[in-house]
Amino acid sequence: MSLLHIVVLALVQGVFEFLPISSSAHLVLVSKLGGFPDQGPLVDLALHLATLCSILVCLWPEVRRAFRGLWLALRGRFHEPDAKLALLLILASVPGLAAGLGLYLMGGEGAHMRSLKVIAVGMAVFAVALYVADKFFPEDKEIKDLGWGGALIIGLSQACAFIPGASRSGVTTTAGRFLGLTRTESIRFSLLLSIPLILAAGAAGTGELAMEADAAFLRDALIAAFLTFLVGCATIKLLLRYLQKADMTVFVIYRLLLAGFLFAVA
Repeated sequence: MSLLHIVVLALVQGVFEFLPISSSAHLVLVSKLGGFPDQGPLVDLALHLATLCSILVCLWPEVRRAFRGLWLALRGRFHEPDAKLALLLILASVPGLAAGLGLYLMGGEGAHMRSLKVIAVGMAVFAVALYVADKFFPEDKEIKDLGWGGALIIGLSQACAFIPGASRSGVTTTAGRFLGLTRTESIRFSLLLSIPLILAAGAAGTGELAMEADAAFLRDALIAAFLTFLVGCATIKLLLRYLQKADMTVFVIYRLLLAGFLFAVA
């Protein structure tokens, strides 16, 4: 890949992975509309692992609580708040992991699933859902107030993230808002929930990445991953600060405008 291609991929992944507007869709758009060759799923994997590192760094207090909670749960101390957080994340992770495993066993996404029309439909449908959830549902709960049923609902929404244009961050944040979580708490839970999914994808793809990639490919992937990590850290901090004072409308408008553009050029 050219240096320009690497920088563009890093910017797209580092910014759009955390915003509710679909990073995977934008990665496809880079190849289809920017004149770049499709970087392929293995480069996408390297970029997602970089965003995982961004989450671990920026949300380390919550991540540490989750790991502590897992240890407490294994010791049977389920009444502890940290144990509840860990169990909520485990429960919410199951549907997405199951969907990802099923897709992997079936050979992954077909080419038709990365088409502009499919992306446009996903963009538009989930934009409307995000608007409804953010405008008409209360904003009065934190993650600690989430029940087991609520965690499962968010987990089921994450299974929809494999639809191009849906946005994993978008669908889980939307589900959180439907359940009454505040905007920042919805984003935080969404980010934490991405950790098991990215780890599972990494475990499934890292071996293939090492076996199939040559030295030049690995160099490009490492450079892209490092840049993605830096951009991702900045994006998370700015997003959480922005949502303390604003709503999701700007993301809804962006998704609808982009969907209209994709329908026009598809």
